[in-house]
Amino acid sequence: LKDDLSSAERLHLMAFDADMFNRWDAAQTLLADLILAVANDPAHLVDEAAITALAKAYANSLADPDLLDMFKSGLLTLPAISVLESRMQPADPVALFTARRAVEAGLGRLLAPQITAGLGAQNAGNLAATAGGRALLNRLLALGVVAGDEASIKLASAQVHDENMTLSQGALAALNNCDHKARTAALQVFHDRWQDSPLVMEKWFMMEAMSSISGTVERLGELMTHPAFDPNNPNKLRAVLGAFMSGNPLRFYAEDGSGFDFIGDCLIEIDARNAQLAARMALPLTRMAHYAPERRAKMGAVLQKVQKQAQSNDLREVVDKALADLPSPA
Repeated sequence: LKDDLSSAERLHLMAFDADMFNRWDAAQTLLADLILAVANDPAHLVDEAAITALAKAYANSLADPDLLDMFKSGLLTLPAISVLESRMQPADPVALFTARRAVEAGLGRLLAPQITAGLGAQNAGNLAATAGGRALLNRLLALGVVAGDEASIKLASAQVHDENMTLSQGALAALNNCDHKARTAALQVFHDRWQDSPLVMEKWFMMEAMSSISGTVERLGELMTHPAFDPNNPNKLRAVLGAFMSGNPLRFYAEDGSGFDFIGDCLIEIDARNAQLAARMALPLTRMAHYAPERRAKMGAVLQKVQKQAQSNDLREVVDKALADLPSPA
C-alpha cells in the first residue's frame, strides 16, 4: 500500500493521531525509509536531519503519560529484516542488517537522556513491575547498548542476573550483537546458571547462533557438540540452525556462501533421521527470488547438492520445487 504522505506528515501522525496503529505505522515507515537509504547505498550515512526529527518525536512519545509502556516499546522497535526486504530490489539482508544497526545506534545516541532516565534505579524499578514496563526497559537498554553507551552495557551485564527471565533474556539479547567483552561474559553467566535446564538452554543456543559477532558456522559446529545439544531433538536443532537462518543474516547470507554450505550439509544429515524436519528447515534456503543473481546462484548450488544427496521424498520435493522456480541466469 503506497501513499503520498511526506516525512513531516508522518511525524505529525506519529505524534497526534488518535489511532495507535497509525502512530506505530508512521514510525515504522520513517524507520524503514532511513534504513533503506543506507542499505541501498553503503556510502550513504544515516540522514542526520531525518533521524534527529524522528528522535525528537520519540522523545515526546516517551514523555507522554497517556501512552502505555507496551505501546512505547513497540513504537521503538525497528522493522524486521524480512519486512525491509520486501521494499528492496534486489534485497540484500546483509546490507539491511548493517543499516538497521546504524539507524538503531543513531537513535540510541540521540535518545541518550531518555535512556539514562528510563534506566535509572527508580524508573527501572517501576518499569520492571509490569509486563509493558519490562518490554520498554529492554528496548531502552538495547538502544543504549547498540549506541555503545558504557553505562547501558554495564546495566545489561547486571540485568542478565535478574530473577525475571524476560529481563535476563532482554539484557542478553541487547548484548548479543555488541562487540564487547560483556557479551561473552553474559553468555557464560546465562549458560552456567541454566545448564541443568534443557528448555532454558534452548534460549542460550539461540542467542549463540544469532550473534553476528560469534555466531559463525564454526561456532555452530561447536554448539552441536555441546553436552546439552541433542541432534535427535527437533527443538534443539531449531534452536541452533533455525535461529541461525532467521536471526543471523550477517553469517547465514555471508558473501562467500559459507552459511548456505553449512546448512546444506546439515539438512542432508538431518534428512537421514527426520525427513519432515529436514524439509521444513530447508525453507529459508529456498526463499531466494528477491536476491541478487550472485546470491541466488550460491543458494541454488547448495540446493542442487542437497537434491542429489537427499534420501527422502519430503526434502527432495521442497528442493525440487525451489530449483524449478529458480530464474535462469541472464
